[in-house]
Amino acid sequence: MSPVFVFNKDWLICYCGNEPHMSGFYACDKDGNKQHDELGSPTDDWSGTHYYCADCALVINMKKKTTRRVSA
Repeated sequence: MSPVFVFNKDWLICYCGNEPHMSGFYACDKDGNKQHDELGSPTDDWSGTHYYCADCALVINMKKKTTRRVSA
């Protein structure tokens, strides 16, 4: 099975083609619930583990290098 996202050092490229400088990624919990303020900064309750792709609703677990699809 081919990867659905690419880690290149500290840079993330989602399977859909989204990158940090494009639509970007946001802090979320494991279920894709947003954990950031209106400016996009993570809130205090964010674990630092999960990111949400702003384009395709993919939740990315940065520690385990796994993904999970949630509804957009």
